[in-house]
Amino acid sequence: NLQRGQFWIFNRVGFYGKGLIRNDLYIPRLIGKAGSVVEALPIDILSHDTVEAKLLQPGIAIDVTLYEDVARNPISGMSQSTRWMLGEVRNGCYHADGFYTGLVHFLTQSYSLATKWE
Repeated sequence: NLQRGQFWIFNRVGFYGKGLIRNDLYIPRLIGKAGSVVEALPIDILSHDTVEAKLLQPGIAIDVTLYEDVARNPISGMSQSTRWMLGEVRNGCYHADGFYTGLVHFLTQSYSLATKWE
């Protein structure tokens, strides 16, 4: 089971929007409180699950099985999966230690320089 292996190696698993959330962790890490707002989820986020998993370190309950209905039609399914995939790439840029941050910055600067001389 992939989930068990991930948890055994990393002591955490991904969060896929299904599960129980501990409010005593979620609120201070992702939202904050009056006078000390965190706002860990950017306003233009397309896929929040990975960011939440990074900040909450979810565990796994191996005796629980969760089910999710698929999209009702192929067009909705393609739109949803495209949004999620693009969201995952963008999530790598939101935090300073994101995998894609340096690459995206380099490509942005390169494009800016290349189009500057047109």
